[in-house]
Amino acid sequence: MEKKENIFSKIINFIKRIFENKKTKQLPTKTEEYIKQESKANFLDELRLDKKEDPILLKLQDQYEKSEMNLNEMSNEQIHDLNSLYKRQVLELKKKLDDKKTELSIIQRRIKNYSENM
Repeated sequence: MEKKENIFSKIINFIKRIFENKKTKQLPTKTEEYIKQESKANFLDELRLDKKEDPILLKLQDQYEKSEMNLNEMSNEQIHDLNSLYKRQVLELKKKLDDKKTELSIIQRRIKNYSENM
């Protein structure tokens, strides 16, 4: 003989299921957070790092961005080189952005075609 559940037992069982699911989910550990931060930093470094560029100039750029060195401490040649480096990097990033936009538009068209065919 099956036992019928009343409204109160249904509510209690529902609440138990909600809290049981929250207990099984675990927060990320410190190492997982460190790995995520490290991969993000590597990604950003990869965006900036250009093997064609002079490592001394890249170090100068890094020092300038960290406010370890200001424009008054640099020679005119260093300022000019740094300025041209920034311009090249901006152009490269714009090119990468255009490439990503193109890829995105292709994917959007594929999704649209797929949804129309369904």
